[in-house]
Amino acid sequence: MTHSMIDHVKHGWALLALRRPECRVLSSVVPEMGELLECYSLANLHLEKLRREHDREEVECYEELRLGIEAEARSYLQQFDRMAG
Repeated sequence: MTHSMIDHVKHGWALLALRRPECRVLSSVVPEMGELLECYSLANLHLEKLRREHDREEVECYEELRLGIEAEARSYLQQFDRMAG
């Protein structure tokens, strides 16, 4: 499967839901996260490629990027919780 055949927003949601189950509630309430999730998908795909190539320095960089995107998603979750409660 090539990157052009993947719906990166859906792929990003699936990855985020697996790694951060607490963010699952966001899928129906924060449609603005599409761009963030697309980036998350692409970062994860590139991270896997770097792992196969054994590029340790770049792997660390992309792991940090992935953690940053996850933190941003948790920030959306906190905002949603404040607005809902």
